[in-house]
Amino acid sequence: MLKNEKFDLVLLDDMMPQINGLEVLRFIRTQENLADTKVVLVTANADQELVGEALGPQARVDAIVVKPLSLLTLNSKIEMVLAKRTPVV
Repeated sequence: MLKNEKFDLVLLDDMMPQINGLEVLRFIRTQENLADTKVVLVTANADQELVGEALGPQARVDAIVVKPLSLLTLNSKIEMVLAKRTPVV
């Protein structure tokens, strides 16, 4: 779907079978049709290495939400990202 369609926002889990969220995020950032797509990364791994890589120049995540998450926090991050405000990680 990411290869053929345009999305406003992708909610991406970092820990998936077969591929991790950072790999998908890097793929999104290489696709011309997804240049404006916002990405919120959900992760149970909040270490500095992951955060640094996700915020880095190849991934450029728009927000990170750490598990366990509340729907209120997730919704708030999504609203901030879509409103193009800079969210706090």
